[in-house]
Amino acid sequence: MSYQKNRREHDEVKLHERLRQLRMRENLTQGQVAEYLCVSAQSVSKWERGLVEPDLQTLPRLATLYHTSTDALPGMNRMWEASDHRRFRASLKEAYYQRGDKEGTWNLLVNQVALHPDDYDLYIWLMLLAYRAQMCTPVKVNIGSRSPAALRVTVAGWS
Repeated sequence: MSYQKNRREHDEVKLHERLRQLRMRENLTQGQVAEYLCVSAQSVSKWERGLVEPDLQTLPRLATLYHTSTDALPGMNRMWEASDHRRFRASLKEAYYQRGDKEGTWNLLVNQVALHPDDYDLYIWLMLLAYRAQMCTPVKVNIGSRSPAALRVTVAGWS
């Protein structure tokens, strides 16, 4: 029953509906979107009516225009359900409290941020872990130049 309910929620918002919602939220016309993306207004109209979908190269530019992530465009950010959260929290607790693997815990969080960039609880957990580590041991955080997914941590005394 719960699975079917969640499945219906995922199916309710399709990409074309989401594109229209986001455009309306930003108070943009189809013509303005088309001009920004260097496509025709008819293309934007077809996307929003579900006749065709934007190509993959267009999705990051749409996400930028609509101030969202590419995951949020097709609703992929909704696919992380409560059961996924419970399993993830359990794996965090096991890594941090039972095994004492602070670096592994950090990497678990970083990987989830890469998969779910719109889940701001993950950022809070990362900050909390970094704060706890700094209270106990100096932390050197190396932020990769490519993307937030490239975050890695080196912690003195963590093995």
